[in-house]
Amino acid sequence: MTGKRIGTAFEEVHASEELKNKTIDFLRGRMNEEEKPAVKTEKKNAFIPVLAALAAVICVVTGAGVYKTTVTETAYVSIDVNPSIELCLNKYDKVIRADAYNDDGAAILEGVDVKGDKCADAIDEIINSDAMSAYLGEDARLTVTVACGSKKDEERLRESIDTCESISGHGAYLQTVSSGIAAEAHDCGYTIGKYSAVRELCDENENVSIDSCQDMSMAQIYSEIEKCHEGEGGCEDSGVNSQNDTEGSVGASEDETCSEELDAGICEQSDSTCEEADTGYEECEAYDTHEDGEHHSESEHH
Repeated sequence: MTGKRIGTAFEEVHASEELKNKTIDFLRGRMNEEEKPAVKTEKKNAFIPVLAALAAVICVVTGAGVYKTTVTETAYVSIDVNPSIELCLNKYDKVIRADAYNDDGAAILEGVDVKGDKCADAIDEIINSDAMSAYLGEDARLTVTVACGSKKDEERLRESIDTCESISGHGAYLQTVSSGIAAEAHDCGYTIGKYSAVRELCDENENVSIDSCQDMSMAQIYSEIEKCHEGEGGCEDSGVNSQNDTEGSVGASEDETCSEELDAGICEQSDSTCEEADTGYEECEAYDTHEDGEHHSESEHH
Protein backbone atom coordinates (compact mmCIF):
# COMPACT_ATOMS: atom_id res chain seq x y z
CA MET A 1 0.00 0.00 0.00
CA THR A 2 1.55 3.34 -1.12
CA GLY A 3 1.36 6.67 0.73
CA LYS A 4 -1.22 8.02 -1.78
CA ARG A 5 -3.54 5.09 -1.21
CA ILE A 6 -3.25 5.56 2.55
CA GLY A 7 -4.33 9.17 2.22
CA THR A 8 -7.33 8.19 0.10
CA ALA A 9 -8.37 5.57 2.60
CA PHE A 10 -8.38 8.10 5.46
CA GLU A 11 -10.66 10.55 3.62
CA GLU A 12 -13.70 8.57 4.79
CA VAL A 13 -12.53 8.37 8.39
CA HIS A 14 -14.35 10.73 10.74
CA ALA A 15 -11.58 12.30 12.85
CA SER A 16 -9.74 15.56 13.22
CA GLU A 17 -7.33 16.42 10.46
CA GLU A 18 -4.47 16.57 12.91
CA LEU A 19 -5.11 12.99 14.05
CA LYS A 20 -5.47 11.74 10.48
CA ASN A 21 -2.18 13.32 9.44
CA LYS A 22 -0.29 11.86 12.40
CA THR A 23 -1.73 8.42 11.70
CA ILE A 24 -0.85 8.63 8.01
CA ASP A 25 2.71 9.73 8.86
CA PHE A 26 3.09 6.85 11.28
CA LEU A 27 1.88 4.28 8.78
CA ARG A 28 4.11 5.66 6.06
CA GLY A 29 7.12 5.41 8.38
CA ARG A 30 6.36 1.80 9.22
CA MET A 31 5.99 0.95 5.56
CA ASN A 32 9.39 2.45 4.75
CA GLU A 33 11.03 0.43 7.50
CA GLU A 34 9.46 -2.78 6.19
CA GLU A 35 10.41 -2.07 2.57
CA LYS A 36 14.12 -1.47 3.28
CA PRO A 37 14.94 -5.07 4.36
CA ALA A 38 13.03 -6.36 1.39
CA VAL A 39 15.21 -4.32 -0.96
CA LYS A 40 18.39 -5.61 0.70
CA THR A 41 17.15 -9.20 0.44
CA GLU A 42 16.46 -8.76 -3.25
CA LYS A 43 19.99 -7.40 -3.78
CA LYS A 44 21.47 -10.29 -1.85
CA ASN A 45 19.45 -12.78 -3.87
CA ALA A 46 20.73 -11.22 -7.07
CA PHE A 47 24.32 -12.23 -6.16
CA ILE A 48 23.45 -15.87 -5.51
CA PRO A 49 23.67 -16.97 -9.20
CA VAL A 50 26.97 -15.10 -9.59
CA LEU A 51 28.45 -16.74 -6.50
CA ALA A 52 27.25 -20.15 -7.66
CA ALA A 53 28.87 -19.69 -11.08
CA LEU A 54 32.12 -18.52 -9.47
CA ALA A 55 32.15 -21.54 -7.18
CA ALA A 56 31.59 -23.83 -10.16
CA VAL A 57 34.52 -22.28 -12.01
CA ILE A 58 36.77 -22.72 -8.97
CA CYS A 59 35.75 -26.36 -8.66
CA VAL A 60 36.43 -27.04 -12.35
CA VAL A 61 39.84 -25.35 -12.28
CA THR A 62 40.86 -27.05 -9.04
CA GLY A 63 39.58 -30.40 -10.23
CA ALA A 64 41.45 -30.10 -13.52
CA GLY A 65 44.65 -29.28 -11.65
CA VAL A 66 44.29 -32.27 -9.36
CA TYR A 67 43.50 -34.56 -12.31
CA LYS A 68 46.55 -33.34 -14.19
CA THR A 69 48.86 -34.17 -11.28
CA THR A 70 47.44 -37.70 -11.10
CA VAL A 71 48.07 -38.49 -14.78
CA THR A 72 51.34 -36.64 -15.39
CA GLU A 73 54.43 -38.88 -15.41
CA THR A 74 57.06 -37.62 -12.98
CA ALA A 75 59.14 -40.76 -12.37
CA TYR A 76 59.99 -44.19 -13.80
CA VAL A 77 60.88 -47.41 -12.02
CA SER A 78 62.01 -50.44 -14.02
CA ILE A 79 62.18 -54.07 -12.93
CA ASP A 80 64.59 -56.14 -15.04
CA VAL A 81 65.70 -59.77 -14.86
CA ASN A 82 64.99 -61.21 -18.25
CA PRO A 83 61.43 -59.90 -18.06
CA SER A 84 61.60 -56.12 -18.47
CA ILE A 85 58.81 -54.07 -16.90
CA GLU A 86 58.61 -50.34 -16.26
CA LEU A 87 56.25 -48.44 -13.96
CA CYS A 88 55.25 -44.86 -14.78
CA LEU A 89 54.50 -42.87 -11.61
CA ASN A 90 52.77 -39.59 -10.81
CA LYS A 91 53.87 -37.06 -8.18
CA TYR A 92 52.17 -39.11 -5.48
CA ASP A 93 54.32 -42.18 -6.34
CA LYS A 94 51.26 -44.00 -7.64
CA VAL A 95 51.35 -46.16 -10.76
CA ILE A 96 49.79 -44.50 -13.79
CA ARG A 97 50.54 -47.50 -15.97
CA ALA A 98 52.84 -50.52 -16.24
CA ASP A 99 54.60 -51.25 -19.55
CA ALA A 100 56.23 -54.49 -20.68
CA TYR A 101 59.33 -54.26 -22.89
CA ASN A 102 59.55 -57.92 -23.91
CA ASP A 103 57.32 -60.98 -24.10
CA ASP A 104 58.35 -62.27 -20.68
CA GLY A 105 57.37 -58.97 -19.12
CA ALA A 106 54.01 -58.99 -20.91
CA ALA A 107 53.26 -62.46 -19.55
CA ILE A 108 53.89 -61.27 -15.99
CA LEU A 109 51.69 -58.18 -16.33
CA GLU A 110 48.82 -60.35 -17.51
CA GLY A 111 48.63 -61.81 -14.01
CA VAL A 112 48.83 -58.60 -11.97
CA ASP A 113 47.02 -55.27 -11.83
CA VAL A 114 49.10 -52.53 -10.25
CA LYS A 115 47.51 -49.41 -11.74
CA GLY A 116 46.75 -46.93 -8.96
CA ASP A 117 48.98 -48.78 -6.45
CA LYS A 118 51.78 -47.09 -4.53
CA CYS A 119 55.13 -47.84 -6.14
CA ALA A 120 56.45 -50.03 -3.31
CA ASP A 121 53.27 -52.14 -3.27
CA ALA A 122 53.40 -52.56 -7.06
CA ILE A 123 57.03 -53.72 -6.95
CA ASP A 124 56.26 -56.33 -4.30
CA GLU A 125 53.24 -57.58 -6.23
CA ILE A 126 55.22 -57.98 -9.47
CA ILE A 127 58.36 -59.56 -8.02
CA ASN A 128 56.41 -61.91 -5.73
CA SER A 129 54.05 -63.03 -8.50
CA ASP A 130 54.03 -66.70 -9.50
CA ALA A 131 54.96 -65.82 -13.07
CA MET A 132 58.11 -63.96 -11.97
CA SER A 133 59.35 -66.75 -9.70
CA ALA A 134 60.51 -68.79 -12.71
CA TYR A 135 63.09 -66.09 -13.53
CA LEU A 136 64.52 -65.63 -10.05
CA GLY A 137 66.99 -68.50 -9.87
CA GLU A 138 70.43 -68.43 -8.29
CA ASP A 139 72.10 -66.98 -11.39
CA ALA A 140 69.47 -64.29 -11.95
CA ARG A 141 70.31 -60.63 -11.58
CA LEU A 142 67.25 -58.68 -10.44
CA THR A 143 67.74 -54.96 -10.97
CA VAL A 144 65.37 -52.17 -9.92
CA THR A 145 66.16 -48.79 -11.44
CA VAL A 146 64.77 -45.37 -10.48
CA ALA A 147 64.68 -42.19 -12.58
CA CYS A 148 63.14 -38.96 -11.22
CA GLY A 149 63.07 -35.36 -12.29
CA SER A 150 64.50 -34.07 -9.00
CA LYS A 151 67.01 -35.27 -6.44
CA LYS A 152 64.50 -34.83 -3.64
CA ASP A 153 61.91 -37.03 -5.33
CA GLU A 154 64.60 -39.59 -6.15
CA GLU A 155 65.69 -39.90 -2.52
CA ARG A 156 62.11 -40.17 -1.29
CA LEU A 157 61.30 -42.87 -3.84
CA ARG A 158 64.44 -44.85 -3.06
CA GLU A 159 63.63 -44.82 0.64
CA SER A 160 60.16 -46.13 -0.16
CA ILE A 161 61.50 -48.91 -2.40
CA ASP A 162 64.09 -49.90 0.21
CA THR A 163 61.19 -51.01 2.42
CA CYS A 164 60.03 -53.57 -0.16
CA GLU A 165 60.21 -57.11 1.15
CA SER A 166 60.83 -58.40 -2.38
CA ILE A 167 63.94 -56.25 -2.81
CA SER A 168 65.79 -57.66 0.18
CA GLY A 169 64.30 -61.12 -0.22
CA HIS A 170 65.73 -61.65 -3.69
CA GLY A 171 68.96 -59.66 -3.32
CA ALA A 172 67.92 -57.11 -5.90
CA TYR A 173 70.23 -54.36 -7.09
CA LEU A 174 68.73 -50.89 -6.60
CA GLN A 175 70.18 -48.10 -8.70
CA THR A 176 69.28 -44.62 -9.98
CA VAL A 177 69.82 -43.10 -13.42
CA SER A 178 69.21 -39.71 -14.96
CA SER A 179 65.64 -39.09 -16.06
CA GLY A 180 67.12 -37.69 -19.26
CA ILE A 181 67.77 -41.18 -20.67
CA ALA A 182 64.13 -42.28 -20.39
CA ALA A 183 63.03 -41.06 -23.83
CA GLU A 184 66.16 -42.46 -25.48
CA ALA A 185 65.71 -45.83 -23.76
CA HIS A 186 62.06 -46.09 -24.77
CA ASP A 187 62.86 -45.19 -28.39
CA CYS A 188 65.36 -48.08 -28.46
CA GLY A 189 62.81 -50.48 -26.96
CA TYR A 190 64.38 -50.76 -23.50
CA THR A 191 63.45 -49.96 -19.93
CA ILE A 192 65.64 -47.38 -18.24
CA GLY A 193 67.40 -50.10 -16.24
CA LYS A 194 68.27 -52.45 -19.09
CA TYR A 195 69.22 -49.57 -21.37
CA SER A 196 71.66 -48.29 -18.76
CA ALA A 197 73.29 -51.73 -18.61
CA VAL A 198 73.44 -52.07 -22.40
CA ARG A 199 75.09 -48.67 -22.75
CA GLU A 200 77.72 -49.67 -20.20
CA LEU A 201 78.48 -52.83 -22.17
CA CYS A 202 78.72 -50.86 -25.43
CA ASP A 203 81.15 -48.46 -23.77
CA GLU A 204 83.31 -51.40 -22.69
CA ASN A 205 83.10 -53.30 -25.97
CA GLU A 206 83.01 -51.24 -29.16
CA ASN A 207 82.01 -54.34 -31.15
CA VAL A 208 78.64 -54.53 -29.39
CA SER A 209 75.65 -52.55 -30.67
CA ILE A 210 72.58 -51.36 -28.79
CA ASP A 211 70.24 -53.51 -30.88
CA SER A 212 72.27 -56.70 -30.48
CA CYS A 213 71.47 -56.91 -26.75
CA GLN A 214 67.67 -57.07 -27.00
CA ASP A 215 67.46 -60.78 -26.19
CA MET A 216 70.10 -60.80 -23.47
CA SER A 217 69.15 -61.12 -19.81
CA MET A 218 70.54 -58.75 -17.20
CA ALA A 219 72.81 -61.54 -15.92
CA GLN A 220 74.26 -62.05 -19.41
CA ILE A 221 74.84 -58.33 -19.96
CA TYR A 222 76.68 -57.86 -16.66
CA SER A 223 78.65 -61.07 -17.22
CA GLU A 224 80.02 -59.58 -20.45
CA ILE A 225 80.82 -56.33 -18.66
CA GLU A 226 82.75 -58.22 -15.99
CA LYS A 227 84.75 -60.08 -18.64
CA CYS A 228 85.79 -56.77 -20.13
CA HIS A 229 86.83 -55.46 -16.73
CA GLU A 230 88.85 -58.59 -15.97
CA GLY A 231 90.58 -58.57 -19.38
CA GLU A 232 89.61 -62.16 -20.19
CA GLY A 233 89.12 -61.41 -23.85
CA GLY A 234 85.41 -61.93 -23.49
CA CYS A 235 84.70 -58.60 -25.12
CA GLU A 236 85.93 -59.85 -28.47
CA ASP A 237 84.22 -63.24 -28.26
CA SER A 238 80.96 -62.23 -26.61
CA GLY A 239 78.82 -63.40 -29.53
CA VAL A 240 76.94 -60.10 -29.70
CA ASN A 241 79.17 -58.31 -32.22
CA SER A 242 77.21 -56.35 -34.77
CA GLN A 243 77.53 -57.29 -38.45
CA ASN A 244 78.81 -53.87 -39.39
CA ASP A 245 81.54 -54.00 -36.78
CA THR A 246 82.64 -57.45 -38.00
CA GLU A 247 82.80 -56.35 -41.61
CA GLY A 248 84.75 -53.25 -40.59
CA SER A 249 87.32 -55.40 -38.80
CA VAL A 250 87.87 -57.57 -41.90
CA GLY A 251 88.32 -54.52 -44.11
CA ALA A 252 90.83 -53.05 -41.71
CA SER A 253 92.80 -56.30 -41.68
CA GLU A 254 93.08 -56.32 -45.48
CA ASP A 255 94.27 -52.73 -45.48
CA GLU A 256 96.93 -53.46 -42.89
CA THR A 257 98.15 -56.52 -44.83
CA CYS A 258 98.50 -54.55 -48.05
CA SER A 259 100.30 -51.71 -46.31
CA GLU A 260 102.78 -54.13 -44.78
CA GLU A 261 103.47 -55.71 -48.20
CA LEU A 262 104.17 -52.33 -49.72
CA ASP A 263 106.59 -51.45 -46.95
CA ALA A 264 108.41 -54.77 -47.37
CA GLY A 265 108.73 -54.27 -51.14
CA ILE A 266 107.01 -57.53 -52.00
CA CYS A 267 103.76 -56.19 -53.41
CA GLU A 268 103.12 -57.56 -56.90
CA GLN A 269 102.19 -55.15 -59.66
CA SER A 270 98.41 -55.11 -60.31
CA ASP A 271 97.75 -56.96 -57.05
CA SER A 272 93.94 -56.75 -56.58
CA THR A 273 94.10 -56.47 -52.81
CA CYS A 274 96.42 -53.49 -52.96
CA GLU A 275 94.31 -51.79 -55.60
CA GLU A 276 91.12 -52.13 -53.54
CA ALA A 277 92.58 -51.22 -50.17
CA ASP A 278 92.53 -47.58 -49.00
CA THR A 279 96.30 -47.34 -48.55
CA GLY A 280 96.94 -44.02 -50.28
CA TYR A 281 98.90 -45.67 -53.12
CA GLU A 282 97.60 -45.21 -56.64
CA GLU A 283 99.48 -48.20 -58.00
CA CYS A 284 101.90 -50.84 -56.84
CA GLU A 285 105.50 -50.76 -58.17
CA ALA A 286 107.63 -53.83 -58.54
CA TYR A 287 110.92 -53.68 -56.71
CA ASP A 288 114.23 -55.44 -57.28
CA THR A 289 116.46 -56.18 -54.38
CA HIS A 290 120.19 -55.68 -55.07
CA GLU A 291 123.05 -57.24 -53.23
CA ASP A 292 123.79 -54.02 -51.45
CA GLY A 293 120.31 -54.27 -49.80
CA GLU A 294 118.91 -51.16 -51.50
CA HIS A 295 115.54 -51.20 -53.24
CA HIS A 296 115.20 -49.79 -56.77
CA SER A 297 112.21 -49.56 -59.05
CA GLU A 298 112.22 -51.20 -62.50
CA SER A 299 112.35 -47.77 -64.13
CA GLU A 300 115.87 -47.24 -62.74
CA HIS A 301 117.20 -50.29 -64.63
CA HIS A 302 116.07 -48.97 -67.93
